[in-house]
Amino acid sequence: MFEPEECRRVLLTDELVDRFATDAGFSLAVLREAVFEADDIDDAIAPVA
Repeated sequence: MFEPEECRRVLLTDELVDRFATDAGFSLAVLREAVFEADDIDDAIAPVA
């Protein structure tokens, strides 16, 4: 259905959401990096095309 290069699985943990919402120093770029690093290609999380 999707090629791995064409989609990314997105998982926001409660901790990441709370930190993004409350820590002014936790920028969108830092959030994106944290999500990218946590991506383990878990099939339980639907791909986002």
